[in-house]
Amino acid sequence: MRTMTEDRGLAFRRYLMVAPFAFVAAVVGSVFSRFFLIYGTDTLLVAPAAMGAIMLVTRLFDGASDPVIAWLSDRKAQPRRKPLMLWGTPLFLLIIPLMLPPAGLRGMALVAYLLFFYLLFELGQTLRQVPSAALGFEVARTASRRTLARTAMMVVSMIASILAMVFIQQLMTSEDPRALLEPALLIGTPLGALLYFIGLWRLREVPTPHRSEERPPLKMFAEVLKNRYHRQYIGVQIAESVAYAGIFTSVFYVIRYVIERPEWTFILFLAYTLASILGMGMWWRIVGRLGTRRTWIAGQLTWLATLLLWPTVLAFGAPAYLVLVILAGLASGCGRTVGYAMLGDIADYDARESGRQRQGVYATIYSLIDKIVAALIGFLFGLMLQYVDFVPNQAQGDDFTMAISLSTSILPAIFIFLSIRLLKGFDLYEKEGIPDGREARAVRPKLALG
Repeated sequence: MRTMTEDRGLAFRRYLMVAPFAFVAAVVGSVFSRFFLIYGTDTLLVAPAAMGAIMLVTRLFDGASDPVIAWLSDRKAQPRRKPLMLWGTPLFLLIIPLMLPPAGLRGMALVAYLLFFYLLFELGQTLRQVPSAALGFEVARTASRRTLARTAMMVVSMIASILAMVFIQQLMTSEDPRALLEPALLIGTPLGALLYFIGLWRLREVPTPHRSEERPPLKMFAEVLKNRYHRQYIGVQIAESVAYAGIFTSVFYVIRYVIERPEWTFILFLAYTLASILGMGMWWRIVGRLGTRRTWIAGQLTWLATLLLWPTVLAFGAPAYLVLVILAGLASGCGRTVGYAMLGDIADYDARESGRQRQGVYATIYSLIDKIVAALIGFLFGLMLQYVDFVPNQAQGDDFTMAISLSTSILPAIFIFLSIRLLKGFDLYEKEGIPDGREARAVRPKLALG
């Protein structure tokens, strides 16, 4: 298996080309990740608090496994990223037993079954995603390239989400979602895993040797956390992740029980996806003018304005929600692309100061915070539904509306405001002489992929 190359341009192109090979898997994964919570409560008839507990345990496990896989991928002799990604691909097939459990399982037996397979599935996600993010830092060495790489992957993911939402639309209105799911999963899941494996097989890594001695894992993580800029970034990431998790955990409940228009599911997600794709292109252009930090602040201000308009949804229903979805789409791509580039800059600074190539550890933070926060928010959301006496497939009361408003507007707005304050104090570029993206774009306004 040929894996290494000295040609960084070739490695970058092959890295970009993984995204189209992952397209089918992205469609299937989007159906699973977006629909599993409401599918569990409304179709599998698992209690909301139990579904919240499943999300909490599995994502905490996923978060705990991220640093282990990151450390392993950083310290391995090269190739160090690609083999782990290949090993994680077969675990993608576990979507099938998760969505199609044996019909006779009920109660705690069903909860234990879902928990077991979800833990294994999340391990596979870690094996694929953490080394992939670290490899992106290594093959793309400028803010522009890193933003482009992240944007390309997210655009493919967004297009896949459009197709996924066509299917979820049918699931939302179907009298028997399981019967509709079964043939699609039995065909799409193995096909997606196979194509993704082929895309990974074509990857190439570039030599990135360490300049200093190997570190024990605990000491290495302690050194990384001593990086002041990294700690600032972690604060921003926590604040942003709380906002994202609160919004996206509750979105299907908003569609079904607040605006009461499940037939709008596809329209809403299509609008969000197209706006996100447009937004990512917009932020990629803006980063060359404003720089990484200021561009991210602009994206957060767009989010804050969107969240503060939530009362219009309660007043005007689906049309107002459509407007907010479009604004959210424009805002959403900024942190996921520009924030990724900023994290790469922090990893570059660490490598310059320490002589250690620890991109895997830094990439871990990008996903670790999301997973831990999503676990906690999912668990709290399940408890909140239980507290307001949520009954699936029936009209809900005022307490439910207040709970949804807290999850999808009030809490996210508070944390987005905090993330803006934290970003304003981030001074890596000014104090350490690290280019913030403006200089690179000024010298080379067009990206050369070779």
